[in-house]
Amino acid sequence: MARPKVVLSDVAPGDTIIAGLLLAGGFSRRTMGPSAPARVRMGVMITRLYWAMGAYAFLALLASFTLDGVFRIAVWIFLGGLAAKTLIAYKAGW
Repeated sequence: MARPKVVLSDVAPGDTIIAGLLLAGGFSRRTMGPSAPARVRMGVMITRLYWAMGAYAFLALLASFTLDGVFRIAVWIFLGGLAAKTLIAYKAGW
């Protein structure tokens, strides 16, 4: 059974708070129905993942040439954490 669609022009001026809550909850502005999925195409996501991992690797390589001692290790740990976070977000589909 299809859900009835409510057009934004059907919303009365006193209902602006409810309309705002519906829009914030993932409803599209045009039909007040569920918006299109927020997932990006897989090709774009994998490209973004490659660019992010490449940037982390470049920064780690740059840190290995410019830093020494504790700071280099701290930067490597930080970049490794960012890389892990990026990979987890990719696997989760964010």
